[in-house]
Order: sequence, then structure tokens, then C-alpha cells
Amino acid sequence: MSKHLLLPDYCKANSSWNSDSSVDLSIVNIAYRPEPEGSATGGPNGVLSVQRNLLGTDYRGFSLRYYFEPRKLNIPPLWLEWVKEQKIGTMSKNLLFAHCFIQTNLAARLPKSFLVDPRKVTHFFCHDIGSAAAAHFAGLPYTLMYHQQGAFVHERRSFGEALNETELYLMNYFEQVAFENASSVYFPSLGAKQAFEATTTSVDLKKVNFAEKPLYNTLGEITVNQSKLSGFFDSIGLSELNDPIQRKNILLIVSVGDYTFNKGTDRCPHILNTLAQRADSHIVWLCMGSKHKSGIYEEIYSNKGSYSFKAVTLPERQPHDLTMAAVEAADWLLMLQRHSIFDFSSLEAMKLGTGLALSPVGGNIEFNKKDNVIFVDPSAPEEGVARLARADPKRYGELNRDVYNAFFSSNNFVSSYLEAYDEIISRHLPPKHVNRTNSFSTKFEKLINGKDVVICGAGSSLKLLDTSEYNSHTLIALNSALLHDVPFHIHIMQDNPHDERLWDSYLSKDVVRMYGVINRPATSDLAIDFDYLTRKSVIYETYELAEYVFDERFNRHSPISDSGLIEDLRGVVFSALQLCAKSKARSVKLIGVDFSNENFSGRNTNKYNKSTIENLIYLTKQLEQSGIPVQLIATTSSDVLDAIGDGELVRAPNIQSAIISDAGKQRGEGHSKTKNQWLRRTGELLLPKYLHRPAYEALKKAGLF
Repeated sequence: MSKHLLLPDYCKANSSWNSDSSVDLSIVNIAYRPEPEGSATGGPNGVLSVQRNLLGTDYRGFSLRYYFEPRKLNIPPLWLEWVKEQKIGTMSKNLLFAHCFIQTNLAARLPKSFLVDPRKVTHFFCHDIGSAAAAHFAGLPYTLMYHQQGAFVHERRSFGEALNETELYLMNYFEQVAFENASSVYFPSLGAKQAFEATTTSVDLKKVNFAEKPLYNTLGEITVNQSKLSGFFDSIGLSELNDPIQRKNILLIVSVGDYTFNKGTDRCPHILNTLAQRADSHIVWLCMGSKHKSGIYEEIYSNKGSYSFKAVTLPERQPHDLTMAAVEAADWLLMLQRHSIFDFSSLEAMKLGTGLALSPVGGNIEFNKKDNVIFVDPSAPEEGVARLARADPKRYGELNRDVYNAFFSSNNFVSSYLEAYDEIISRHLPPKHVNRTNSFSTKFEKLINGKDVVICGAGSSLKLLDTSEYNSHTLIALNSALLHDVPFHIHIMQDNPHDERLWDSYLSKDVVRMYGVINRPATSDLAIDFDYLTRKSVIYETYELAEYVFDERFNRHSPISDSGLIEDLRGVVFSALQLCAKSKARSVKLIGVDFSNENFSGRNTNKYNKSTIENLIYLTKQLEQSGIPVQLIATTSSDVLDAIGDGELVRAPNIQSAIISDAGKQRGEGHSKTKNQWLRRTGELLLPKYLHRPAYEALKKAGLF
């Protein structure tokens, strides 16, 4: 009988996905560990927290979700009874409870379409083997990011844990399932991968799809509490460190990590005894970490009287901000791991500008990018200790800070994790062909090139357009704005009309038609029916939208570059702005761009993405930087009002009860904003109390004041 659990038929059917038919993707990032509270931490939960803070909830138009171990989880009573009978520990329980959480809380609550429609893919990005195996049991595709020091059983034994047969079976079984069924398996360093390969007894390595590159960790902001450091040193018997004169003759060496076999804390005293014989300064060693069950702490403590250096060993972890203050004050961070993946404390020391003395194993080697680490091999320490004795810790600290910024910064972290996401996206949704050399018709370019352009949305403020003021401009209608009684020159649209009867009205207008081809899988059902236009013998030009959403946080090229590609910024107005830029308009003005649920002709059913205003700000700045000014004629949206430039704000007279807009508040008007921000005037039109001058003049001319 197979060792793997039997899956329901629908899970079997959906366990391998037909990428050609996939249209939407959601990535669920999970670490079945408690959510960190404030202070930085390494491991699955610490990295997931950094991942969430840096990457946000959306990438290339796809949803990113994040889950930690829930504070309360209803475990079935029979499970709890079995756990008690088998006498299994916390880490073994975590494997089972992660399985329960994903099966009952996450997989069970996925949209029902997931069960019958393989085009909607939920891909799990798992930071622990419990959630990874659970994803497999649920029939979900997943990626594994493995943070442990070697194989799971090996790591637990390093902590001094005695594992019973049930725990050994659970750990090995979950490890096998998690590794052998993952789409890809990542590690936080190449050394971490080597440590796992050397210590696993459960996984057939030939069946594992190992990723080619590691996903190196990074750090958020480090809080350093120097104000507590002096009192801390006094309290642990290191008051000499507070005396500037004595401090000059002290070499302070700090080790941060649990007292475990893998961490190699037991190897430090011998190295420090050797160093004390060579160094000109007095050696002080401060070691902080949880003692666990390994017996290493007790052994070091009992031998302190025989050391030729002063040792202060603390059997529990200290507050993180205080630990960081001690690391920053140290000359060297000494870590002599037997197995190292990519030690968080070493990364923190690099960012703080502290020297590193490490054992030459695993991920430790990958910290050394510019000869910035002194390696001390405990089996042959002479060369390393001699180098450490004569080294200038300040110089090495500066090198470490430079290396951190160049190789392990948050930007590096983001880039590597986005590559992992890209691999997931390409696995499920391979990019469609996009013609990146769009050529626009001569007629279209003549209407835009060197011309002043007015882009007209279908919002309520379109009623305020006075075409007599813009008779020398090229007028562009977006979507149903074409139905307004204005002599438009161009119609731009990229979504099929929600009411097919609109086509007859659109096609009755004598305009140049520029229609977008949607290549984004998730919105392909919105695409214009070009077959219908062909049957009607309609003459039109097309532009092709990119297959994924543009995001200014991650995209490194400008959306108005010379390529023919039109970036998908989730709105036809953004396509129109790009088209104007690529066709070299002289200036652009906006009206009817209100992003509201009211159009000039009635209800607007569109739902606007939260990034809409950010995209408007970003894209208008891009145009202005390229020499194309963007101005606002009128809008009913205070957000749009604030987004388009920093022009003069004018108080609209005769409106006594309206509440000041954000823009007015920022300029020191002193009023408070309430939910009653708008005053209803003239039918459907909503007006803010403070307007940019062009909008104010337009409204005044319309007789509203």
C-alpha cells in the first residue's frame, strides 16, 4: 500500500494543472509558526513576516495572501487524545496541526470554483514541511522554502530532544511528502541545501525538484536599544565595558544563538583560549541563547573558572533590541556552527557593522563576498585565530555593512522572491504572445503627435466640458464617453461593452478607433469581440496590452518607453495616457476621470482597484518627466484632484456646509475631515469644497458659483 494518503477524485484531477487553460492565480504564503510580535526573528515566521512587509498583497495582478499559525485552532478531540497517548512534543504536534489548519481552515474555504474549474489555481508557498505536506494532501500545488538546519529529525536531535518512534515516523514522513511532491524546493543558502542532503534519511533526493538559486534572507529595520546597554552590562558583571578607559583594552566577542550541537557554542571556549594567548587585549565573551536540553550550556558554565578569558553565558534569549545593542557594541560576532544554513544573527551583525568570525561551513561561506569574514576552523584553528588576533574589527565591520547592502538588502530579497513567484506564474500561466512592436496608423499619430489632447472619461464631470475652449485640441473618448454630445476625434476602449447594444451607438460615430487587445489571463473574458467588428467591416487599429499587470514597485522600465507594448495598469485611461506619450502629444488634459460609480449618463458598474490613484499619480509624473504636462480640467473626485499636480487650490464660494478635502487640510486650512465630505449640487454632480484653479474656472463658467 502507498505511504501517501488517498486523495479524493477531484484532488487527483486537479493535482496536475492544465496550464493552457489557467486564467487566474492566487499565491498563499504560509508558515505554521506564531506570527512575530514586533521584534525581528529568523526562521519560517520571521522570513514570512519580512516577505509580507516587502512584497505586499499583489504581484503582477495576482493575489498574495499570508498565513501564520492561528492563535486558536479547533483540533478534533480524537487528534488531541491521540497526541496525548503518543506523548509527542511541540514540533511533532505542529506538523499535525498544520495539516488540520490547511485542510479545515484554508483548503475547505477556497472558492467552490476551485473544485470544478482548474483554470483558477491556488498555489501555496510553504515555509515549513507541515503546511507543505498538508497542501499536497489537499491536492494543491505548492512550493517549499525549507529553513531547518539539516533534516528535520537531525535538527531536533541537535536541540537535545529524545524522539519516540511516533515522532520519528511523523517527522520523516512529512519531510518525504513535502520534499518529493513540491513544484520547487528552495533553501536560504546553498549551504543549507548541502546540510539537508547530508542529513536526511527519508527523502529520495532524485525525486526532488531543487531550485537552482537560494532565497537569501534579509532584515527589516533593526531596533537598537543602547540606552539599556549600560545597565545590562552592570547587571551581568561586565561593568568594565562601561568604562571608556578600560574598554580600550578589551576585545568584546559576542555569540548569539541557542546552546545546541548545530550552533557549535561548545566549540567557542577552546578558540577563545587560543585567541587569549595571542591577542594584546583582554578577551570578554558574552554568549546569549536558550539552553535547551543539550547540556552544552551547563558544561560551559561549569568550566568557566578554567578559561583564560572572561566568560558571561546567559541561558535565555534577551530582548531583541538589547541583544542588537550588545552586537553593535561588540568587536566580533563569533559563531562556530557545525551546520549553518544562513544564520540570522550573522546577518544582523553585518547590517550593524560588526566584525564576523565564523566556522567555514554551509551558509557561513556565502556571507564572505569581499573577504569580509574571518573563518576559524575549530579542527585546525591556528590560521584563523592568528588572523583574528591581528585584524582590525572596525575595518571588517565596515566591509560587512557594505556587503550586506550589496548582496543581502531588502532589494535583493525582493528580487529573489519575485523570481520565485515568476517561476510559479510561468508554471501555471505561461505568457501569451504579445506583439511588442505595435505600429499606430498615420491618421492616429497625426491626431496626437505634437497636439494638445483632451482625454475624456465617462464620469459626471464630463458634463462640464466646454468644447469651444478646446476646438484646437484632439478629443479622445474613453469607453461610453463617446456617447456624450461632443465631436470626438478618437475612441479608445479595451473592454467589451457590458451591453452589446452599445456597439451600434459606438459604430455610428465617425472617429478613429483604437482598441486594446487584452493578453492578461485573469481578464481575458473582458476582451473586445474583434470577430464581431470584422463581420461588421469596421476599420480599427489595435494596441496590445502586456500579459501581466504593471506595478511601479517592481517594474524597472518606464511604461512610456519606446517599445510598442502598452502596460496593463488596470484602466483604459492609463492606456490612453501611454498612447499619448508614445505618439508624442504636446500636452494632455483630463476631464470625466472621476473613478466613481456615477457616469455622466447614469450608473457606472465598474469596480476600481485600490491602486488606481497610485497609478494615476505615477503615470502622470512619467509623462511630465518626458515633457508632456498633464492638467486637470474638472473632476468630482478629491483623490483625482489631489493626484494631478500641485496646482493652486481655490475655495469654491457659496458652499457653506462642505467639508475640506485632504488637499486643503494638507495646506493648513485647519478643518477636520468627516465622512460628509461632499455637498450634492446640481443634480448628479458632487463638488469638493476646494478645487484646483482649472477645475474651479470650468465650474464657475458653467454657472455653478
